[in-house]
Amino acid sequence: MSRPHPSPQTFAYKTDPSGQQVFCDVYIPADIDKPCPVIIWMHYSGLVFDNRHAAGTHMFYSGPKRGYIVVNIDYRLAPQAKMDDIYSDVEDCAIWVRTVLPEKLGQNVVETSQLIIGGGSCGKFPIETS
Repeated sequence: MSRPHPSPQTFAYKTDPSGQQVFCDVYIPADIDKPCPVIIWMHYSGLVFDNRHAAGTHMFYSGPKRGYIVVNIDYRLAPQAKMDDIYSDVEDCAIWVRTVLPEKLGQNVVETSQLIIGGGSCGKFPIETS
């Protein structure tokens, strides 16, 4: 039997140079007794299609179940965006997680010193090459 998808909180983590907001979905553990480390997740796409809604649901169940906050991000796509733009999106999201997310969720919810960045397929490419 399939379980319902956990409900995320959606935030804009940046505004790109064209004025478009770039969004992320934040999945939080049900019970929080200490600050939670964060996983930033980049969806698969070949870096040219899709968005955060295409990411595998396993991250949204297993991460929060194990005490992690999962931040599932959109990022600008090629060929309109260059690789440096995609790197910038990942870096800007990491900065946002460390500086803004604690204000949004509460200072005692986010462990800003523990940050994991990962992705599926080409979603992990910017991490492996930076």
